[in-house]
Amino acid sequence: MPNKPLSALTLQDRNAEVQIQVHRKWEFRGAVDNGPILHIDMILTDCTGNAIHCQIPSFLAATRGDEFQVGKIYKMTRFSVARAKSTYKPVDGDLMLYVKPYTTLELCHTSPSGFPLYVYHLTSYDKIDPDGSNARNFHDVLGIITEISAIKPVGNAHIPSSYNRHVLIKNLSDDILKITLWGKRAQEFSLTNTYDPQKQTPIVVLFVGCLPKEYQGEVLLSGGAACHWYFNPSIEEAEAFYSRIESEKINIELPSLDKQEITPPSFPQREHHNLKYILSLNPHDVPDMNAR
Repeated sequence: MPNKPLSALTLQDRNAEVQIQVHRKWEFRGAVDNGPILHIDMILTDCTGNAIHCQIPSFLAATRGDEFQVGKIYKMTRFSVARAKSTYKPVDGDLMLYVKPYTTLELCHTSPSGFPLYVYHLTSYDKIDPDGSNARNFHDVLGIITEISAIKPVGNAHIPSSYNRHVLIKNLSDDILKITLWGKRAQEFSLTNTYDPQKQTPIVVLFVGCLPKEYQGEVLLSGGAACHWYFNPSIEEAEAFYSRIESEKINIELPSLDKQEITPPSFPQREHHNLKYILSLNPHDVPDMNAR
């Protein structure tokens, strides 16, 4: 059976075979860092440069999730083709794929050329609108890093619900955009092996998979599980940035928390009692557990 290009797939395909590379992959756990996996998302590409969103449902996450390794090339058959979701789309397109219990996956030991190094669709800073029609789809942006904050806990001071860090980037017009990274993404973002404080050479970064938000009147991008980044990407749109920074230096203060291990928040064990027991309690004898 010949391999079918991703761009040629239709809703009627039941036995198509595709040769794909796992370009990006992330686990979606909802609004918490250490909750159950709700689904695993991937961006798959083919050797003609096409890309498509693929999802592994929660009930298959434990058994099929590890089969798909980022950067590996596979022949895949017996998958489901469906209409793409109208929101939270990581790539443009009308269709998406679902992994099924009977989906077959065969590792390819030869790697044909043509698989894209980057999958992105840039949004200019002035087009980022948290209230616009595209607010619930992922955004990709390009810029020069100007500042990085330390990792900070978010939520209750005793039991933080998550952690974040802010990264500021600027475009060629010196407009500043804040990227807020959450949880594991906040911990993983580091310039330690990329930025030389002595040379102070600016770093161009491509952020993908971010959502537009507004906080206290400031428009920003939020980077959760779907967010990924590429330092000094070799893309056409970055050439103007490289030409500009040839004679520019930027002093970036690298946070001391870059190498600190962040432990996902753990929540206290809840006690369950019936209403009769609760009504019998003296509220002055019940310890303050910061209940809300």
